[in-house]
Amino acid sequence: MLVACSALAGCATWSKHGIALHPLQKLRIVVLPVRCSVTFKRLENIQTTQKSEPSPANEKELIAGRLNEITQKMTSSLEERLAVSYYFEVVPREEVRQALANLGLELSSAALTTQQIKMLSQTLHAQVLMTTKLSGYGKIKKSWVALLIGGGIVEGVVQGFIVLKVVKNDWIAAGVAAEEILQETLEWGGGAYIFNNIFTPVILEGRLISAADGQVLWKKTVMATTNRKGLKKFAPKDRKKKELRLEATYDKAQEDLIKSLESRVIKNIP
Repeated sequence: MLVACSALAGCATWSKHGIALHPLQKLRIVVLPVRCSVTFKRLENIQTTQKSEPSPANEKELIAGRLNEITQKMTSSLEERLAVSYYFEVVPREEVRQALANLGLELSSAALTTQQIKMLSQTLHAQVLMTTKLSGYGKIKKSWVALLIGGGIVEGVVQGFIVLKVVKNDWIAAGVAAEEILQETLEWGGGAYIFNNIFTPVILEGRLISAADGQVLWKKTVMATTNRKGLKKFAPKDRKKKELRLEATYDKAQEDLIKSLESRVIKNIP
């Protein structure tokens, strides 16, 4: 009963934003280029380099070029995965690129406005647009670590308050809260360095936007830390290369992201 109510609620939500789904009709979707919000100071952060060699003088340019290659490849992969999905008809990338150019729209670090989304969708006769942000690639951003630590502090305070209510002892409650806060800080503060050097984390933030009113129909953040199964497609001697480990981890994160999107579509089909 609960599942049925959830599905009906989802259907009502999407229909309010001009999206009428039909079991035999695919959604025409624009896949906007993947945007990267992570900054890197060293090329070694995203690919294997020779430790004995000095950093190249044009390292910033090399990083920018490499990231451009990575995000283009990610965009192509998203298009390919959605193209074989039962639920979507992907607008060809060349048509999207041409429409963006004709409308004078540029995708940089900033997202498109609601008006720009409407203009683009009308030009391409699309019902929905998908945006994807790469917010973690080979390491966790400081802002994410701060958020995780902040969550731990909140949890510690809450636990301390609960203990205070039960035992009526300020010192015991303060001790419980301090212990929880210290544990979370060590795990995500001191542990972030270890985590980033053992795993190759990839964080993706996806959104599906209604072309009718520019409202977000679905959003999901996924994080994959490694993909041992995916690494098996590479030769054993290459599996330690950072760029290949990141590629495999991204495949896993992307798979999780699309599964979430398809699940939401299913819930909105009458």
